[in-house]
Amino acid sequence: MLSFTIHDTKNFMALLLKGDLFDTFIFRQGEIHTYATFLVDGTKPELYQSEENPEPFCQWSEIKPFFFQGIKGKAMPRSMKIVFSLSSEKTAHYPNAQAVFLNLLFRDGVLLVTTATSDKTFTLDRNTGQQWDADILKFFKKHEIAIQMES
Repeated sequence: MLSFTIHDTKNFMALLLKGDLFDTFIFRQGEIHTYATFLVDGTKPELYQSEENPEPFCQWSEIKPFFFQGIKGKAMPRSMKIVFSLSSEKTAHYPNAQAVFLNLLFRDGVLLVTTATSDKTFTLDRNTGQQWDADILKFFKKHEIAIQMES
């Protein structure tokens, strides 16, 4: 598990909410605390699942407009939380992984990012988590998103 902060929140939020960098990530759940509290569940009813997209959760590209609507305006949100994962197809590249997660938490002007994995079976082997952490670090570096590791 990694934990790091992103100091250039303005640039990151533009990539997240206006760009397409995170569009293929699976959206699990989220919260926005502004003038009201919005809780968003990314679970798709079976009716909306298809052979082309059998995922039980929405992609970020499908939910992003709602998040943007919830936070746009002059006042910055009090806090915001987003839980992403990879698609089942991409998760299959990680041995023994049920899911791999990327968590974003914006609070008090600080954007904290954490990673996590959920294993199919119990193991003391940490290779899956280490591989996911390495891939996320490469992703942020490739897209020139500066991070500061937390201890």
